[in-house]
Parts: sequence; structure tokens; C-alpha cells
Amino acid sequence: MLLLNLAISNRLSLFTKEAIEIAKSDNADNAKEDEALRRGDYGRFLALTNKPKPAAIEIQQAQHDLSELGLTIESALQWGNAGLAYAALNQHEKALEQYNIALPELETTPHSAMIRANRADSYLALSKYDEAQADYDAALTTARETNNLIVVVQALIGLARLHLESGTLENAEHCLNEAESIIRRANLRRLQAHLLTVHSRLYIAQGDKTKAQSVWDEATKLRSILRMPNITSDWLFL
Repeated sequence: MLLLNLAISNRLSLFTKEAIEIAKSDNADNAKEDEALRRGDYGRFLALTNKPKPAAIEIQQAQHDLSELGLTIESALQWGNAGLAYAALNQHEKALEQYNIALPELETTPHSAMIRANRADSYLALSKYDEAQADYDAALTTARETNNLIVVVQALIGLARLHLESGTLENAEHCLNEAESIIRRANLRRLQAHLLTVHSRLYIAQGDKTKAQSVWDEATKLRSILRMPNITSDWLFL
């Protein structure tokens, strides 16, 4: 299964690069736009599959080209993608700069939920809990209204992490249970890996180290399959 998923990921990467080359050779009026959009999608894919440095290069080029074409919304989305790349490099202050550039142009669009949820993740990484709470709450509201299940789950997992920080374990468990229900229905495997990691921390806080270790092992396996960045499990040794 691991080799199969790696093969699929590699084929997707190759397919996307080929799509960019096809767009570059296209003489149609919208060829430049197609190339930039595909390049931005490819950059986002790289950022999410643990390749943040090449991701930043692709995203920067896409943003520049879309801006030159006067495509304001599409250009703003690339600033958001750039934030993901910097966050993957653990440069969360820099990630916040990108999200803050993106958000004003996207404020009145459904995309604002995604930007806010990603920005909240960086705020949380920097222990800026009030800012993270505000962004998660706003993202969750917008995502529910637009039925954006990915952002709903991302925000719920983020809120669970905040509740763990404040020691309100019952609220953390409620958020994780709702997120898990959506994940199972929609088969959101990447978010499942995040949820399992947070659930491991919750079990430790509840005093159940056996369950914490079991869930962490499952999370580690899934993160490997999906080529997600490695993380440590310090909470298992507290």
C-alpha cells in the first residue's frame, strides 16, 4: 500500500508538470493563465507533500504571472499557497505575512475560510492563542455556510488543540468527535492523520497512554503513506 501511494503521488507530480509544459506550448489566448494556474496548483501539491522549497518557487512564479494578468483573486490565492509553503518550512511569521496579503482580496469570497484556517494554524504554532481562536471560529462559520468540509474539519481540529492547551478536555473531545465523523463520511485521509495525532495527545491528557501510543502509531503510518512531514511525539514521554 505504501509503494502504491508513493507511485500515485509520483505520477500526479509528473502529470502536473506535463500539464504545465502543455500549457506553455499552447497558443490559445488564455494559455498564460492556464500555465500560471497549473503552476500554482503544482506548488500547493508540493507544499502539502513535504517539498516546501520547490513549492515556494512554483508558487512565486504563479503569483507573479497571475498578478501581471490582472487576476486579483487567483493571485491572492497564490499568496495563500505561499503561506502554506512557509508554514511547512516552520517559518510561521513569514507564513502570516503571506496570509495577511491574501486575505483582504478574499474576504468576501468562500476562500477566506481556507486562508483563516491556515493562518490560525500558524498563530497556534506561535502560541498566539487568541488570534488562533478568532480565525478558527470565523473559518468554521464560513466553512459551514459553504459546506467546505475540509475547512470545517481543519478548524475543528485546531479548536481541539486550543482546548488541549487550556485543559478543557471535554470540549477538545467534542471537536475531535465531530471532525472524525466528517472525515469518515468524506474520506479525508490527510486530515485523518492530523486528527489521530491530536487524539493521541488527548488520550495522554486523559491518562490513557496505551490508547495514545496506538493512535500515534496509526497516525505515523498514515503520515508516511501520504508523504506528510515527520513530527515528534514528545507528549508520549511526559
